Amino acid sequence: MQGSTQSFWMHCVPKRLRVKEPRINLTFRKVLNNESAS
Repeated sequence: MQGSTQSFWMHCVPKRLRVKEPRINLTFRKVLNNESAS
């Protein structure tokens, strides 16, 4: 994230004493093709 967005959003999972339900973690990445380097 860029600019002031970083200061307005919290990047954490709330602390819980017990797990009440399963959680799924999704990570999205952009893969770049670097054919010019070879």
